[in-house]
Amino acid sequence: MPQAVKEIAVHHRPHPDEGTVIWLGRKFGETHFPGIRNSTLTFWRDGKSPDGLTAAEHLTRGTLVAGVGGGSHDEHATADEHRKKDHCSATLLAETLGVQGNLALRPILKFILET
Repeated sequence: MPQAVKEIAVHHRPHPDEGTVIWLGRKFGETHFPGIRNSTLTFWRDGKSPDGLTAAEHLTRGTLVAGVGGGSHDEHATADEHRKKDHCSATLLAETLGVQGNLALRPILKFILET
């Protein structure tokens, strides 16, 4: 079932990876995350949830968490998981949206992953 999104949470100083997440979400994510096209941005310090909620809990409240906070769109290691090898938040979101195989996106995702 699609999860409505009104906000995207990223690093307080977004990298190209998070910028790509924002673009991918707004360009290709409306079916999977209704409302993401008009979502606002929020910036998290330290890569952690400011209120202690998990990324999954934030999503149920309308916030897609990417590149921070653990969860399915954060490639960083956490206390419970190793780093998601050969991924960045943009490639993880592309997989969620089913656009990772899009021929036009492949060079963009490769560039972002290697940046």
